[in-house]
Amino acid sequence: MTELLGRVRYQRRAAVDGPSGYRNGYGKPRKLATPLATSTLRRPRVRGLEERFESRILPLFVRRTREVSELLPAGGWRR
Repeated sequence: MTELLGRVRYQRRAAVDGPSGYRNGYGKPRKLATPLATSTLRRPRVRGLEERFESRILPLFVRRTREVSELLPAGGWRR
């Protein structure tokens, strides 16, 4: 987030140089399954930018890590 906006949290942007976006809290809590446990995370939100913010840590619609996906059987769940 700091790299995207070009300033740290609570720092004002430069009058002309900085991007016009700003932090806007966090999204809804989401659960992410990892090999060790399930964690609850919140993605930061950004407003006022021309480009869309994509979190490298928690991309959109990801619910489990690659390691967990490899452990699950292919073809879905069976009863």
